[in-house]
Amino acid sequence: WFTELPVSDKTSWAAFEAAFIDRWPAAPYIPKSRAEYQKDLFACRLTDTELGTRVVVAGKETPSHAAWANKVESLAKACKDSTGSFITIVRGELPHSLKERLPDTYPTWAAFCDAVRSIQ
Repeated sequence: WFTELPVSDKTSWAAFEAAFIDRWPAAPYIPKSRAEYQKDLFACRLTDTELGTRVVVAGKETPSHAAWANKVESLAKACKDSTGSFITIVRGELPHSLKERLPDTYPTWAAFCDAVRSIQ
């Protein structure tokens, strides 16, 4: 491609960049739908074997349940569950040993995820 490029497209960075973008346009961004985020939220699981372990997130070690809570909170925001109607479903899929340390209901995702993160 470069060798076939006209000299006029090689005289400046702006001309080269324009030719490059013309040849390889950016792929269109197609955001996820609310239903896709909801599916991701319900698929986000924390297993018994993951409990008590640490994972690396953004270059720092953190307890796996805290990393899970961060991810779940982000997914809940993305699927626009502002009423917390899916908290009971997500809580129901937690490992029993974690679930028994959490109350049955929460008013918000923030409260639920804070409770999960606070478990030592």
